[in-house]
Amino acid sequence: MAETPDFGNNWQNAHTFSADGSVVEGSLNTGGDVDWLKFIPSPQYIYAVSCSSIDAGYTDFQIFSANKYNSMIYEITSEESLSSTSFTFYIYCETPAAIYVKVYDNDGDYEISAWADRAFPLDSYSDACSSPHNITLSGQTTVI
Repeated sequence: MAETPDFGNNWQNAHTFSADGSVVEGSLNTGGDVDWLKFIPSPQYIYAVSCSSIDAGYTDFQIFSANKYNSMIYEITSEESLSSTSFTFYIYCETPAAIYVKVYDNDGDYEISAWADRAFPLDSYSDACSSPHNITLSGQTTVI
């Protein structure tokens, strides 16, 4: 039996929510249920993403980012950073590529919210490998 609402079970079918600080409540059922949620950030902002496991059971959260074409996602969190039942994770969003939250492991209720924490302007460095920014290293070099 699926929970209500039953959010998407993969990143391609993720439930879109607003990153305005409002709370999205969800629930996982037994049997390997997974929920995926996403928001579309405004570029050049640092976003805060808050995840909380409401029930006593430990719920895992992972945060992913899409590439600028929304054709591939990659994890921007690690198991070590999500070792509690409640956390807030900060993400710099240079582009409006979707940010995904995967919720899994143990049945129970959870809450997720996201908001633009502060503006952060682009740096002057190129993002292209074909035109990297040159750096000059100085000091003593030790070869071991």
